[in-house]
Amino acid sequence: MGLSLTQSYNKGKKLVYPHFIYHKKNYKRIKIYCNAPCLIKHWNTELKRVERGDNNYKLKNLTIQSLRNKLEAIINRYKNNDDDLSPPRLRLELKKREKIKEAISFSTLPLLTLIQDWEKEYMNNSNVLDVTKIRTKSVVKHIKDYIVEVEKESSKTLLIDDMDDTFLLNFMNWLFIIPTINGTGLLPRSALRRFQYLQSFCIWYSSNSKEYKRVKTPTELTQAANIDKNENPISFSLKELIKLVTFTDFNFLEPVKNEKGKTDWVESDKWKKYLTSDKQNRDNKNGIVEFIYENTKYGKQTYTSWEVYKDFLVFLCSVGCRYSDGIKIKVGDLKHSKRNTNSPIEGGVDGNFVFYQKKTNTKATPRLNDVSFMIYKKYSRGKKNGDFLFPETKRGNQISAVKINKQIKRICKTIGFNRKIVKRKLGSKGIEIHSESKSLWELVTTHIGRKTYIKTMVMGKNFTTQELMKMSGHKTDDMFHQYYSITEGDILNKPNSSFLSKQGENKTTKDIPALLTNEPTIMDKLIQLKELIKRELISEEDYEEKKNEFLKSL
Repeated sequence: MGLSLTQSYNKGKKLVYPHFIYHKKNYKRIKIYCNAPCLIKHWNTELKRVERGDNNYKLKNLTIQSLRNKLEAIINRYKNNDDDLSPPRLRLELKKREKIKEAISFSTLPLLTLIQDWEKEYMNNSNVLDVTKIRTKSVVKHIKDYIVEVEKESSKTLLIDDMDDTFLLNFMNWLFIIPTINGTGLLPRSALRRFQYLQSFCIWYSSNSKEYKRVKTPTELTQAANIDKNENPISFSLKELIKLVTFTDFNFLEPVKNEKGKTDWVESDKWKKYLTSDKQNRDNKNGIVEFIYENTKYGKQTYTSWEVYKDFLVFLCSVGCRYSDGIKIKVGDLKHSKRNTNSPIEGGVDGNFVFYQKKTNTKATPRLNDVSFMIYKKYSRGKKNGDFLFPETKRGNQISAVKINKQIKRICKTIGFNRKIVKRKLGSKGIEIHSESKSLWELVTTHIGRKTYIKTMVMGKNFTTQELMKMSGHKTDDMFHQYYSITEGDILNKPNSSFLSKQGENKTTKDIPALLTNEPTIMDKLIQLKELIKRELISEEDYEEKKNEFLKSL
């Protein structure tokens, strides 16, 4: 067993590469380079060192000696323990030492620097959706802002070890008081999302530093988020949904019957009343006067921007997908099935939209209905299966989530969705801080489409929960049921029924079980007899005779 320092030459470049050779009997020797090359004329072959002629001779000699010390330390440890140190094992031991050194160096970096490095790596990940990156950027900004604020107050640089339980509790309290667009403080679910991103950061840190690090979400925040989760999701009622679907004032074209009784599509005058005072639309204040053009095999199609935005919202409500999936729907994503006489669509058309959700990469298969088919027919006309269903912008991009969320609020305000909704502001432990009443149009985003679809389908009772989950792409009952809630108004809209099928006088509690029966009451029988008369299945005389028999039996 031996360790020696030698060198190899690159005569073409006139360089020498110092390296150690470790050999042991019955093993192939290995070379371990020092990463300190120099010119041949600056290398002292006898002393095995870099001469003064090299500007960095001190650093290079120090590098060589440092590597020698590491190797000798490993060799002596194995020798003292009478362990067999093979050349391959020596290389692994050295590599392990370098990783430990790198990890120690990594853990001494400022916490803010680590957060920034993690964010940069996350943002450069091509597998992460752009819409997710936008959301991540706002979430991580709060984490960085809080670190900067704490460092300013404490006059010290925070390290990873400073992210303890006290830090996390104070961070939670800070999230509930920071200024926001809607006032002061985040909702519990939003605050919890910041802690979820901190967990992701800790996983990244553990992977890079080889040091286990996790953060514990404060119990009161988890409790508050669970209460917040059970708040009523915002969705369109059936009446509002019908109003949205049937509103056509934004449409560029409208159908007109000609002299032959056929339908012609002509430019409408209705959308013009929504123009701004700026006829040239230099400020594009409301967006309706912005036209969207699309080339199809039937020629150029023209829409107003509000027409497309409103139709897109209707489509989300009738299919139940997110913005990120709806905007990517292609003509060929509708898989037609055989015509079905039970289908509510004209001509018995039936089928499913089939696509993989961007957020979860799970398949969703919403069944075609009369509303989604109406939108599909309008925007698929003259297109190929590989074309996007909804038109793109003038620059060839798809409509951004930010723009469409801004415009559909104005659209819903114009249509008149003024139903008041009480929004509660919850703090830690789920305690209500304050509440305020807002109009529905102020709270509308594209995600209302998914909630409306699920609520409408659940109330329709045409499909089981498992069938609806298959169509919406949900994997767990818990997540599915978070998308809707049954209100008192929903219950009152259902047809009522008798609490007890029979009503009797002077009944005691012991008689109650006998009342819970499916036997038809006398009133039920008389109603049935009336129906038979209406259908002319019995005469008036038969009716009177049967009625008297029922009355005598009481």
